Amino acid sequence: MIEPAAEKLCRSVTFNGTSTNIEGETSSILAGVSLSGTQRLFELGGWRFEGALNADVLRQSQDSFREGGTNPLALSYDDIEADGASAQALLRAERAFTFGPDKSEVITRFAAGYGQQSVIDDRVMDARFAQSGASIELQGDTSDLARGIVSGEADWRLGDGASIRFGYQGEFGDGDRSTVRIGYAKAF
Repeated sequence: MIEPAAEKLCRSVTFNGTSTNIEGETSSILAGVSLSGTQRLFELGGWRFEGALNADVLRQSQDSFREGGTNPLALSYDDIEADGASAQALLRAERAFTFGPDKSEVITRFAAGYGQQSVIDDRVMDARFAQSGASIELQGDTSDLARGIVSGEADWRLGDGASIRFGYQGEFGDGDRSTVRIGYAKAF
């Protein structure tokens, strides 16, 4: 994956009791590689169990830029590169249920596992005050995130190519996050 992006940035600054916003524009390229693998493990009581591993490596390259305006706190930056990686290990279970006179099918899926997101480099950014030229080092976020992952999903096949899907995914640990999905699909 290679994804170029134009970015408009706004930085809020408070200094000696004065607050202001300083804006700038730059462009960057996000490049990454993703790998994933799934292995069927066993079946038990109509449930199919499988293990899954996912891994991603990302690099963001951002062009140098200067924040706009005449504010003495405006900064200019050299080119910036940042690298990161993430991995997940999951145990998944799936089972199909049929019911009713029309033999409607509901496919249920559950997963539980662990995810890790890490910064590969030190994320130090060299910057200069645009007007005075005085240089400073800014420290970007270097925190690693570790999360437990749980999810559940029901896919109700209605017939004639239509289905309704309900799902939940929760990530718990460093930076909790929950997602609920509801969808309808119709093949034509």
